[in-house]
Amino acid sequence: MNSWIIPSKKQVLFVCGITVFLFLRIMSTTDLLSSEKYSNRQYLIFGVLMALAFLTSIVAIVLYKTGKVNNVK
Repeated sequence: MNSWIIPSKKQVLFVCGITVFLFLRIMSTTDLLSSEKYSNRQYLIFGVLMALAFLTSIVAIVLYKTGKVNNVK
């Protein structure tokens, strides 16, 4: 059974690349982890956004791997 939910290798690499890029971009352009000027709300927003991005990457990888395994006969 082929599903339209199974991502291709290029799509998985794109999602993971965007996640890593956003994480590194935020870490390199702000002093988020070393400054006292950020509020708890800003830390929470950053944490939620990064958690969602990493979760999306993990789901994409798992769907790719399970689709690859299930299509092998």
